[in-house]
Amino acid sequence: MPQNEPQNAPQEQNAPQSPPNPYDYSQEEQELGALKEELATVQESIDENFANYASQRIEDTPELEELFFNDKKEFVNTLLKLQQDFIEQEIGARHQKASELENSIKTKRTSGEYEKVKNEFLSEFPEENPDELIEFARDNIPPKKLQELAQLQPLEFLKAVKQIKDGGGANEELPRQLKGQAVDALSSGASASKNTIFNRN
Repeated sequence: MPQNEPQNAPQEQNAPQSPPNPYDYSQEEQELGALKEELATVQESIDENFANYASQRIEDTPELEELFFNDKKEFVNTLLKLQQDFIEQEIGARHQKASELENSIKTKRTSGEYEKVKNEFLSEFPEENPDELIEFARDNIPPKKLQELAQLQPLEFLKAVKQIKDGGGANEELPRQLKGQAVDALSSGASASKNTIFNRN
């Protein structure tokens, strides 16, 4: 009785998946866009929706209808409170979620930019620690000088702090070619790493 020949068909191997990018905020951007469209739709019809809501509440609550005839001022106050609660219910939570998404996007964007700057810096100065340089800047450079440094491009900021640290003082003049733009990526990115430059206690 012939034996079955061994099957040597190569097994398909799953291609290795790259780890998720911790600074990818594309999903938050999509969610924020959809939420803003939803908010715009709700706000367009908020008055009509509240009118329907209030009418139903008055019909379901005889006490409100009695207020209309007996105490119009209290009736109006009650109606305004209903309106406030209705708007908070329909819009407040959505605004809160939109704010959270915007903050998350900003944090990831600036942290990603900061990480890129750190890698560029380390390619030139592998022996240095960018986070320690930021700590040094925060703890040792006077606020006025730090404000001046904050006008540099992020990469040049790290280089300038290294120059000051290596020179042993914070009063050296910066090279003219280092003048640039604000260091949003460093300040925000470092904050996400608990190494904020500008939050001085």
